[in-house]
Amino acid sequence: MSTLDIKKLYDRSGTGSPNFTNGLNISGSDSGLLAFSHYNQADEPTSPANGDSWWDTTNESYKVYVNNTWLTVLGSA
Repeated sequence: MSTLDIKKLYDRSGTGSPNFTNGLNISGSDSGLLAFSHYNQADEPTSPANGDSWWDTTNESYKVYVNNTWLTVLGSA
């Protein structure tokens, strides 16, 4: 079971109410995402899954695996 508790909802500019021109549909089941893995190592992890994170100890950067690529979130490499 999921719970959604929204206190305020704004449009993109943050100044008014959103306009759901195509309606608002909330239904279905969860996304089926599995728990992510975290790696702390020098070499790129093998067989990562979307959402996995990696602290690249060689370049001192934090990366997240998204759509078949490692995106650097912190650091420069």
